[in-house]
Amino acid sequence: MTSFINILVLLSPFLFGARMCVALSAPSLGRVFDIPVSNHGARVRYLIKAKGLTNEYENLSPVDLGGLKSDEYLALNPQGKIPLLVTSDGLSIPESDVIARFLCDKHISIAPSFVPPTLRQRLLSDLIVRTHDQVSDEERSMKHKGRHTRSEATS
Repeated sequence: MTSFINILVLLSPFLFGARMCVALSAPSLGRVFDIPVSNHGARVRYLIKAKGLTNEYENLSPVDLGGLKSDEYLALNPQGKIPLLVTSDGLSIPESDVIARFLCDKHISIAPSFVPPTLRQRLLSDLIVRTHDQVSDEERSMKHKGRHTRSEATS
């Protein structure tokens, strides 16, 4: 039961909206918290740019809220990770793949759709994204632990 409660507490900002208010300017559909060197954030930034939505989503750094581990940022994303999309109605959406799927669904009428037309193509797309995420997370983890990455070890 304790595990379930911990999971519920962790997910509550995502399920029920952030407890804190993030002020948004008039035409903005949301704010994306990200840094330019983030591979995961690049997926979100590319999708927003390709759909012509750069004027609708404000790009911010977590540093603008005091950093990834600040109380203000953790109130929006208890995981303390990037990227994070906070919609104009206060919904916090973490994880690049989840954000990308949300943006594709929300802006389905704006080309390109980024949604493959067949089940087989969607399956392949999902597999590519999942594999990319696992490999890049593994490499980042090895770098943080001072180990060599796969590419460095084979060079």
